[in-house]
Amino acid sequence: MPPEIKHPCDRMSKAEQNAFDRIAAGAPMKSSTRTFSRLVDAGLIERHAVELAPGDRFGRIARYEYSVRLQLHIRWCEWMTRPRIRAKRKVALPQLPAADLPLFGSLSARTK
Repeated sequence: MPPEIKHPCDRMSKAEQNAFDRIAAGAPMKSSTRTFSRLVDAGLIERHAVELAPGDRFGRIARYEYSVRLQLHIRWCEWMTRPRIRAKRKVALPQLPAADLPLFGSLSARTK
């Protein structure tokens, strides 16, 4: 049996795992600044400043975007595609009817 694949944010809070999942999937970010800061401090994501307007006398206008390093993104993809259902016991398949029993009633009455 292969070793169990763990989420890259395995020991972090659910909010941090959800934020990491959204960044790794390329979805819009909806988490708090504190959540992103904790992920950056843990080295799981990288922060990039994107300049929205050039600097002038009021200063530059920028916002942050976040990305996941390739190695962690591959690990996250493996975690997302892991088999999630494991049978603890054998699955009982339904029994087929015996070959001598008709499935849909008597067909001989219609053919006459």
